[in-house]
Amino acid sequence: MSGIRDASLPWHAKLVAYTLISRAKPTDEGWVCWPSLSRIAKDCGISRKQVTRALGVLKEEGLIDWRRGDCTTSNRYCLDYLAMEARKEPGRGRGR
Repeated sequence: MSGIRDASLPWHAKLVAYTLISRAKPTDEGWVCWPSLSRIAKDCGISRKQVTRALGVLKEEGLIDWRRGDCTTSNRYCLDYLAMEARKEPGRGRGR
């Protein structure tokens, strides 16, 4: 998660990323979660429009991908932890 913290991303994209990370479960395809846009917005305390913009930024940066749900299911978000960790700045964090 320090890769998200250190990344040069807008604050709302970081907030949405942390929310998705907190809900993600490991699967054969990687870390996945299924919250609705309304649930993400409520968890983050931001509007659905800000969530949509943040998801666009995260997708553009290669940190997440999703499959659109139909009228009875939520979108399926796949998180790329390797891409997130690659954002980590060298030398940041605890020095030992």
